Amino acid sequence: MTLWLAEHWLAVLLLGLYTGALMANAYAGLRASKSLGGYYVGNRNMSGPLVGLSFFATFASTNSYIGHAGKGYEYGLAWMTMPVMLILFTFLSWRWIGPRTRVLARNFDALTLPDFLAARFLSVGDQARHPLRIAAAAVVMMCSLLYLVAVFKGAGHLFEQFFNVPYDMAIGLALIVVMLYTSIGGFVSVVRTDALQGVLMMIGAMMIFYFVTGAAGGVAALGSLAQAPQTAFVFELNGGIPFVVLLGISLSGSLKLIVDPRQTSRFFALKDQDALRKGM
Repeated sequence: MTLWLAEHWLAVLLLGLYTGALMANAYAGLRASKSLGGYYVGNRNMSGPLVGLSFFATFASTNSYIGHAGKGYEYGLAWMTMPVMLILFTFLSWRWIGPRTRVLARNFDALTLPDFLAARFLSVGDQARHPLRIAAAAVVMMCSLLYLVAVFKGAGHLFEQFFNVPYDMAIGLALIVVMLYTSIGGFVSVVRTDALQGVLMMIGAMMIFYFVTGAAGGVAALGSLAQAPQTAFVFELNGGIPFVVLLGISLSGSLKLIVDPRQTSRFFALKDQDALRKGM
């Protein structure tokens, strides 16, 4: 144990500081969560930029840093179609769908997506256990479960490498930390934590770009890759995969952002002025 701490003291220190910040956010969320609305949607008093940063940090997870990076290496520059599509459909959702969804959610006093659908399409007496409400909850749970499996798998691999611990233990460590700040502080804690993580992720992304390109000889070295036979495909439209197939993959991964439950739930928490800013 002493030898392990001597080798990993910096990683342990950073994890401790980060976990302390998460618990501070959880406590702040606990103080703000005096009602059901406070726990689930922060009393609908969250600013647009903060909620937007929260969504970015939630959506850009280990899949973005590990999965998309690997696909970019495999398919080349044509893979940039995916981030372009992600940005486009996120903009469409926040520009036209989000404000209207927020106003309707306020009018219906909906806290979750199943609440919203039930209030919008069902009469009051049919809302409690209607198949529409149950189906909506089941879809959200299933999609979230599949997403979380990928996220925690990535987190587990990272913790395994940083702390040199078994994969199962790494997964358990990540799960405990996330469950604590989420269950204690509710939505306010999640948004504050996401904002912190979003800032760290942007700094980390810039550092990764700087050091990786530096190790490869700098941005100017990209020209030599285009000349080498084994890497020339990186700069071809159909080099790694037919572009039509890649376009289909990009659409399947980005079109869902229009109705993504993680995004829609954040619309419910927007301040009225932020929700109405785009005009109704």
